[in-house]
Order: sequence, then C-alpha cells, then structure tokens
Amino acid sequence: MLPVSQRAHSITLPQGSQLAGIRFHPGISFGIFGHRYDKPAALTDCTLLFEFQALAHHLSNTLGHHARIVVLYKWLNRVIDFSGVIPTPLSLALNVMSDTQSLSLLSRDIPLSQRQIERQFQKWMGMTPKQYQRILRVKKTLHFLKHNLDTDLVELAHDNGFSDQAHMTREFKQIAKITPGRYSKLVARR
Repeated sequence: MLPVSQRAHSITLPQGSQLAGIRFHPGISFGIFGHRYDKPAALTDCTLLFEFQALAHHLSNTLGHHARIVVLYKWLNRVIDFSGVIPTPLSLALNVMSDTQSLSLLSRDIPLSQRQIERQFQKWMGMTPKQYQRILRVKKTLHFLKHNLDTDLVELAHDNGFSDQAHMTREFKQIAKITPGRYSKLVARR
C-alpha cells in the first residue's frame, strides 16, 4: 500500500515486467483499512491479505491487458464494499471541489465549517483542501492538453484558474514533475 501523494512519481521496471495495481481515490484507504498510510507498507496484518494474494495469483494466470482489468474490476466489486467508505461531508466536499474553482463555496454547500472540512481532509487524505484542489487543477489541465495539443498556454492557464502561465508551469513542475510545454511535446510524439 502506497501513501497518498501530492506529487507524481516515476518508477522503473525491468523490460518485460508486468504491473497491475489498484489506484484508489485519496481517502478510500482510510475507509477500507481504518487508517491512512504515510509511507509504503506491506499489508501483512490486513484482513484482505488472503484476497489480495488470490487476486495476484488470478492476475498472473490471466492473459492480456484488458482481461486483467476485467479481473480487477470483478474482484473489487466482489471483495470491497465501497458504500459509506468516505463520510458524507468529505464526499460532498470532493464533489463540490470537482465542480468549482472556489474553496470558499465549500462551507456554503456542506454542513461543516471550513475548519471541520480541513480536519476531514487531513485525517482522510493527508492534505488540505487547497492542496487537493491544486492537484485537481493540474490533472484537469493535463487532460485538456492531451486532447488539445495546439492550445495557447497563456490562454490555457487563464481558463484553468492559474494567475498566469508562470504560475501554471510552477504548479506543473511541483505536482506533475513536468512542464506543460514538455508534456505537450511528449504527447505529440505518441
């Protein structure tokens, strides 16, 4: 189990390696396992350990990328009950943050004070609402860039809530470990 991270990470695997994993929305691990992981941890004391081992065996005997994805989805639906995993106030906050650029609207739309919302974020996700919003903004911008390679970066910065292009570039470097221009070039080569 890897901790929630506020920055992108690179991994290097030997040629021919096959990787399968489940990437939960931040906060889900707290709801499923009862605590938030601050550092990588083996799930040795987890009640789901046997299920994870069975899943790993099933995946190793499954051929093809798409077939493994189907195995993962079926396993998740069978083994993990996601209903009520995230408390309602936090779930509401996540939905509001996805739809708006203003954190000030959170306490208006959620029956908690701003400080209570911040505590929920820290407890469940290990970050502040502002940090999470920064990640969402970079993610949204990366997605837009991926499908619109010829976009003017100044316009893109403005349209996605950055104060200017330099602000967007700083956020990209800090969170995604790449500049928007470099990302566009990499996507264009594919």
